[in-house]
Amino acid sequence: MSERYDDGVESREVVPGVEVTADGRIGPGTRDRNEQTWLELATFLVDVGRLLWAVARDPRVPWAAKAVAAGSLVYVVSPVDLVPDFIPGLGRVDDVFLVARALRFLANNTGYDILRQHWRGSDDGFALLLVLAGVKY
Repeated sequence: MSERYDDGVESREVVPGVEVTADGRIGPGTRDRNEQTWLELATFLVDVGRLLWAVARDPRVPWAAKAVAAGSLVYVVSPVDLVPDFIPGLGRVDDVFLVARALRFLANNTGYDILRQHWRGSDDGFALLLVLAGVKY
């Protein structure tokens, strides 16, 4: 569902409770969070993992970008973290930050077309991915 803010900027609610505007702002959505929310977020995370794996194996991608994709994927699944995962609230912050930075690096070094080609998730998920990567869509 697409809506317009008072300033004329179009927005979409990519998952329940998370709204993304066309200019890249993230805000609270209007749909209620429920069990479906967690399923959508889990699916998004799996899609991001698949994207990182596919980019790391693509022969068109520069070596440095492959290393960043593979390294961020390994870091997220590794039990060794800068901030241990068992710390409530902070345990996953380093993972999210690292993946967001890796996605930004990949967007800048591989190009939109390659990322879009390897993305297996929904269009809304890809929009969220671009926002997390800091790319205006």
